[in-house]
Amino acid sequence: VQFRLWVDLTKQAWSSKLVDLAENGCDTVLPTSWDVVKARERVVWTAQLYFIQGEVAVARLRDAGLELAKTDDAESAQGELVTTVNESFLAAVKLGLDLKDAWIVVNGVTYLWNYYLPILREKRFAELLPELQECFDALKEINADEAVLMCHIADTLAKALEHTFLIAKQPTDE
Repeated sequence: VQFRLWVDLTKQAWSSKLVDLAENGCDTVLPTSWDVVKARERVVWTAQLYFIQGEVAVARLRDAGLELAKTDDAESAQGELVTTVNESFLAAVKLGLDLKDAWIVVNGVTYLWNYYLPILREKRFAELLPELQECFDALKEINADEAVLMCHIADTLAKALEHTFLIAKQPTDE
């Protein structure tokens, strides 16, 4: 009962854009893990809270005037928030895979895709290689009926691999 109350409180806080309260709810509830078979509904709620946690981190980035891009300083405010965004949405995707619920996987991948669009428009594909790979693998594993999303992720993943290869091949200034 207490878990469900926290879930409802957190979802309502986020829908009301009460960022601090939504963040506190996520911090309170998300350390809890559930058995996928015995507590399926709670696992779905947990995935939904990971979505909220990711959105809260994006809101914090935007409020600070920062972009959703990795930094050299992972311990900076931007670095920590970017890590939270990536880890939150990918944690929800992983729960979707565990549950074999395509909608959770597709929603997590879609969140990341949409939030990454500004970086992708700048053709900074290599920065997102690990996340793109995880998204592609998840969509492939769940065999989601999302051909357009799958093609976008596959195309962008190919570009990220190509850019990573070309960057590694550049001569160093020594």
